[in-house]
Amino acid sequence: MRYAIVGPNPGPVITVVDYATAPGNPPPGFGAGVLAIQSNIVGGDWSWDGTNLIAPVYPVPPAQPQSIASQDIVAQLTKSDAQAIQTTIASNQQVWLSWSSMLAHKENIYVTDPLLVTWWTDLTTALSNGRMKQLAKALGISDPTSTSS
Repeated sequence: MRYAIVGPNPGPVITVVDYATAPGNPPPGFGAGVLAIQSNIVGGDWSWDGTNLIAPVYPVPPAQPQSIASQDIVAQLTKSDAQAIQTTIASNQQVWLSWSSMLAHKENIYVTDPLLVTWWTDLTTALSNGRMKQLAKALGISDPTSTSS
């Protein structure tokens, strides 16, 4: 059976020991005032409040930001979108560079990534804010320009 070895005062569990039979108090090898509290689930990261064993509370890791592949954006574009993009890149080198970068990018990219924010902003120049909102909804992402920090 598993036992938490705890001191007489509240604090961290000293150690966890497996005994074949219930030990006395103090358990073998420990000084006066030390207690052995039986628990099959206790770990060394638990604590003792003087009455009960307390499980550790681990912080919930933050959620990963949304991500998307640039190919998913392209797959949502219509013929009208393509025409508007072609018209814009013909006269705007920044949008052409951004568009070329987006087409070349092969890995998923976080919605908060500055590169995606640039692509999104430049596509908004070619299309419209309303169309980009439609694309974001179709892709299941939030508008990258509203989540950048």
